[in-house]
Amino acid sequence: MKSLLTDEIAQSVAGETVQVPLREGNKYNEAFAAASTRIATVLSGEPDPGAPKLLTTFKLKARLKKLKKQTKAMPQLLWLCCWYWRQ
Repeated sequence: MKSLLTDEIAQSVAGETVQVPLREGNKYNEAFAAASTRIATVLSGEPDPGAPKLLTTFKLKARLKKLKKQTKAMPQLLWLCCWYWRQ
């Protein structure tokens, strides 16, 4: 079994296969199902399919840009609210 499931594969399963769904939104069931499927594939003698790809990089960049725009507008909005309140 050690020859099929090497230390590198075991670390990759724990560090990547489980982590990707958790980073995408706390998808615990998906994380452990993917890890189980990957381990079963390797133990059955088939080649390691590898870790899933993290696809949220572009979404994260878009979200950060949106947050930057919102935080730039916040002081102006706060000033406007204070000015209106004092009237």
